[in-house]
Amino acid sequence: MQKLTVIVAIVTAVVASLPPLVEAGPIRESAERAAVAAARRAIVFQDCDAAATQGREDARDAQGRTGWFAGGLILGVIMPIVAHVSAPQPSANMLSRQDSTTVNCYTAGYSAEAKSRRVTSSWLGTAVWAGVVVAAVAAADDPYSY
Repeated sequence: MQKLTVIVAIVTAVVASLPPLVEAGPIRESAERAAVAAARRAIVFQDCDAAATQGREDARDAQGRTGWFAGGLILGVIMPIVAHVSAPQPSANMLSRQDSTTVNCYTAGYSAEAKSRRVTSSWLGTAVWAGVVVAAVAAADDPYSY
């Protein structure tokens, strides 16, 4: 009975010392690398979302609407086409405030918001232009207009 107890104690001690030896191998290292890589990707995505949001906010502050509205009012349908084709970019000063890993996200957010503002304003100007043209044509056809 004492031999059995000693053998069980030795086997228990050996088995108890095995997990640290197994975990220290390449399987644990690759699992740690995968966990670190996943955590980095999550941080980059959060940073990317924050940078894109900052880019959209900066575009709202930097992009005026008056010029694009006036362009649509004067040039009609040509201005929305120009607004659709244009690719607005943030200034170098705005980009210098961004981390090198988030510049693309910031630029994408800035460009999307700036283009949206340009297109919307130019279409509003074009709509007013079209309304003026329709009113002028209707007035020209009316024999009772002065």
